[in-house]
Amino acid sequence: MHITVASNYDDLRIGILFNRILQLLSSTQPPETASGATLVQCIAKINNKNLQQIINYDNQQSYDQIYLLINHITKRLDNEVEQAKINLFQAAKNGPMYGCLSGINALLTIIHDDKYENEQEINQWKILFDHLIKLCLEIASLTGPIVSSSSPEGMMPMELTEICGKDDDDDENSNGQITSQMLLVCCWRTIKEISLLFSRLGQIGIKYIQNENQYRFISLKQVHIICDYYMEQLLKSRHCGAYELAYTGFLIICEQLWSANCDDLCNLPIKWIENGIKMVEENSLDKNKLCLTRRSGGLPFYLQSILTDEPIKQRGQQRTYVAKLMDTLLNIIQNDPDTIQIDGQILENSRKITYLSTLIHAYNTVRSFYRNQRFSNDVYPYIERGLHLSITGFTSSIWMIRNSATLLLSTIVQRIFGPSKTKDGEDNLSKKNSMTSREFFNKYPSLFHLFYQQLQQTTSTRSSIESLSSSCLFAILLILRRLYPSPLDGIDCSLTLDKLLPFVIK
Repeated sequence: MHITVASNYDDLRIGILFNRILQLLSSTQPPETASGATLVQCIAKINNKNLQQIINYDNQQSYDQIYLLINHITKRLDNEVEQAKINLFQAAKNGPMYGCLSGINALLTIIHDDKYENEQEINQWKILFDHLIKLCLEIASLTGPIVSSSSPEGMMPMELTEICGKDDDDDENSNGQITSQMLLVCCWRTIKEISLLFSRLGQIGIKYIQNENQYRFISLKQVHIICDYYMEQLLKSRHCGAYELAYTGFLIICEQLWSANCDDLCNLPIKWIENGIKMVEENSLDKNKLCLTRRSGGLPFYLQSILTDEPIKQRGQQRTYVAKLMDTLLNIIQNDPDTIQIDGQILENSRKITYLSTLIHAYNTVRSFYRNQRFSNDVYPYIERGLHLSITGFTSSIWMIRNSATLLLSTIVQRIFGPSKTKDGEDNLSKKNSMTSREFFNKYPSLFHLFYQQLQQTTSTRSSIESLSSSCLFAILLILRRLYPSPLDGIDCSLTLDKLLPFVIK
């Protein structure tokens, strides 16, 4: 709702305030850019007929206030992008771009897209959105190499010849006190704002797309371009701030796609997830140069964002593609690179390394699904199998697998018993973080046999206890300490704790 302005309101003050807002949006201090974004929303809500004159907009045609402000800030952003093309160092210091993008995002959030029925107004927005999309992609190409670097925290553009055309001496003279941290903040915050901007454009425009020729604000082709951007950021970025915010934006886009009026858009998430499953099955994840460190980077976020809003056919049922993905990932985890055979032959070292990469990606991805509360119903049937695989993963001779199995175990234990209810965590367990052995083994009967077998095997001799295979004892004991006897033990169930206690006492 617009604020009615008194007739004697001083336009000069609004002009001064707007100039101050532009300064804030070009600040290198994130709190100041946030203030600028909030203030520009306030300016947009002031019903001032002289806004065109206040911001020195020459065209005599009447424009929507929000359009005028976005257009004006976009022109300022154009100048900052030109500076970034010349020298990204100086752009990080004098015009970091993310402030202007933040201001545009703030204005996009207060747009009521359903009020625009006039063809002329819609065309104005089409032209502006088209320019914004192209500009954002250009910015992403400048800042992307930083957040996609294997070590973004210490990355300097002088290492990227396509960004800096000057020699090292010129860079040293022109960069002054700019540090890699300042540059990284500029780049990842810029990527963050682009991701949020694209998600807002998706919210505004996707619902109006009928086909390639019938749309209102953004076209079918532009949606594909936006989706390609998100995939690039989620699968290539190494900085968590960049891919986590890309996840937030892509989640919104996928929500719109699942419910879109255009069949081409509705089928996009299905196509993506089927390709993802195919890559896992064919062991070709590593060909995409995904981030193996940082818990597989944005890969788990990419898959989660696609599947979060997958339609459920009937209430309480699993979602089809979530179940298919979980089956595929757990099948990968089940195979040990040291013993797996393809076509009857053990893998060569090079193929073994590639398979190991896929295996670690599978561990990290499946763990993210167990952690995400939105998939709690979908992963419930896979808790028993996941816990079984995480325990057996402790016995692997490969440290990466043991490390991933540890993380997976921790996540599943928390999914089963809930987060810690006590301040000292593991030292003093609450009864709310425990359950009876009867309930536990009735839910997951195969685990009793695994516990019994592993305890019997590792406690048979002292050498067995000291061997690598005894590593799973920690995982088993971690779970057993959360179980307590039930008064009904032994009445109608033979899976009782007293059968395991002799091995524990040893």
